[in-house]
Amino acid sequence: MAIKSLYIQSSNNSMEIALCENKKLVEFTRDASQKGLQVGDICLGRVKKLSTSLNAAFVDVGTEKDGFLHYLDLGPQYNSYRKFVQDRLQGKRNHSTLKNFQIQTLIDKGGKIADLMNKGELVMVQVVKEPISSKGPRLTSEISIPGRFMVLMPFTDSVTVSKKIKELEERKRIKQAVLAVKPKNYGFILRTAAENASVDDIQKEVNTLLEKWEKAFANIHVTMASKCILKEEERSIGLLRDLLSDSFEEIVVDQETLFQDLKKYVTEISPDLQNIIKHYRKKDKSLFEVYEIDRQIRNSFGRSVTFVGGAYLVIDHTEAMHVIDVNSGNRIRKEEDQEMNVLNINLDACEEVARQLRLRDMGGLIMIDFIDMKRPTHRKMVFDKMEELLNLDRATSSVTPIGKFGVMELTRERVRPETNVEVTESCPSCNGTGTIQSSMKLMDELELHLKQIFFEQNEKIIQLRVNPFIHAYLTKGLVSQRMKWFFKYGKWIKLDSDSTFSVNQYQFLNASGESMIMD
Repeated sequence: MAIKSLYIQSSNNSMEIALCENKKLVEFTRDASQKGLQVGDICLGRVKKLSTSLNAAFVDVGTEKDGFLHYLDLGPQYNSYRKFVQDRLQGKRNHSTLKNFQIQTLIDKGGKIADLMNKGELVMVQVVKEPISSKGPRLTSEISIPGRFMVLMPFTDSVTVSKKIKELEERKRIKQAVLAVKPKNYGFILRTAAENASVDDIQKEVNTLLEKWEKAFANIHVTMASKCILKEEERSIGLLRDLLSDSFEEIVVDQETLFQDLKKYVTEISPDLQNIIKHYRKKDKSLFEVYEIDRQIRNSFGRSVTFVGGAYLVIDHTEAMHVIDVNSGNRIRKEEDQEMNVLNINLDACEEVARQLRLRDMGGLIMIDFIDMKRPTHRKMVFDKMEELLNLDRATSSVTPIGKFGVMELTRERVRPETNVEVTESCPSCNGTGTIQSSMKLMDELELHLKQIFFEQNEKIIQLRVNPFIHAYLTKGLVSQRMKWFFKYGKWIKLDSDSTFSVNQYQFLNASGESMIMD
């Protein structure tokens, strides 16, 4: 079992969250402080447009681009949600309880969205995908409120248990704990974390989730149109809610308020783990610097990423897909034959690819070009390894076996914009183009300026400041370029070398040291 550590670094307007497993960075999130919508937010949106061709609605939820709500995302209980919201807006309902609510008929799976909603209507929706690129958020009307042990699903009476809980007696025990306290017309899905949880903890969370539903109900009124009525928990708390277990070694945070919030939250849900939360107070060095998170970020992002033994991945991104190329680099093991060497590189690449998917939160279509393997058994081993690693990922994914060209196709759930950290800078000389003006053109430019200075401005003494390489070019040789200028203009030009100048940058100064021309 991997030992987990969580590090949270805050600034005035953002928060950086790093999750490590066995001291290795596996997830990294950079959050603007509660700005905009995030996955899980519940909103009261206004229908702006109905598209019959897409069988979908575009809903104003306060984002730059309207949210997208497809008919299939309405959920079978949409009629109940609609009546509930309308009754609240019309003043016919002043309490959140569903005990005496008349559940409406289920919608037809093959129906039309135009038959269920009207333009300008207010609808209760939840964000399932944040705005990505030029697209608005993806929405659903099937509301769910997650807790640590379970998920609340209003307007249904079912209680289901995660398939990952295998023991029959345990499944019955935790299900009965919920049934004993849950009100009518509220459904619950028991998560894997509920296994071995006490009855008190389970029943306490039922009440907590019902309180959140009540809070959302209280915010349903016309003035909240296109605004959140229930905000998802802060990303750090949401992460702990989903992941916290005995495998956590430490949780380190550098902000006092957040430290207190996390301490309180962990004390409530898992008192035996409260001591692993630490407050980082040093001022001379940042939290990420001390715990070497900054170093891992620098080494883990970028187009080329090195992994075991000098092998490396090349990662390219397009609007439609991500492409990952596996390269052996200088990794050669003489004791192995070539086929075994390739197999081991590809198996190690699987681990780094799976880490990169989580780290960058890459989603959509991903193509992985492994080093060619001749033996079908080796291709099967690589496929099995990748499938095993993807099962440890919280995001839903699917993978196909390696094809005859050595390419594996993989799809991964995309719910947030990809995390990207710039680890390169544009060259100041070429501005990222990869080219600069030729030295001959630079000499022509300098020549033109000299003519202007000597013949039009009548300057007697001038100084030219240039990059060290250009300085060497102008001064070296039996008859240097500076000497040629002296013979041509009859004036000696003082040359200065400045290492801060780019190759094609220069500056002319007069006798008073004032700048005349600079490029």
